[in-house]
Amino acid sequence: MTRTGVVWLALLAISAFVGTAAAEPLRVVASVPDLASLAREVGGEEVAGSELVAGPQDAHFVEARPSFIRELSRADLFVHVGLDLEVAWAPPLVRNARNTRILPGAAGDSDASQGIPRLGAVSGQIDRSQGDVHPYGSPHYLL
Repeated sequence: MTRTGVVWLALLAISAFVGTAAAEPLRVVASVPDLASLAREVGGEEVAGSELVAGPQDAHFVEARPSFIRELSRADLFVHVGLDLEVAWAPPLVRNARNTRILPGAAGDSDASQGIPRLGAVSGQIDRSQGDVHPYGSPHYLL
């Protein structure tokens, strides 16, 4: 999928929630700044978007903070890169947020990697000694 395809995917996820006469904007929490920016651009005034990872941080290794749980507990939509980029830190945060809207498989869980070609998938025995290996494909498609 091209960048245009990723934008359309984000648009579809957000448009599923936006458009109703809501008193408050849709609260979108994204794992990385690029996805938060897409949500804000697509949703306009109807979206309040924030990100958990700051620009210079490595999204593979994020120090989970209590404020992340608070953000996720209030979210209507959690948009994440997927392909296990956030596997070390996002699942415990989502569980501890106790927000059924964003649990895996719920309407508010948006894996941005769905529907894109998976490049660089690796099979066989994999461990961290091999470096930055992504068994499901490279989560760096936003680059």
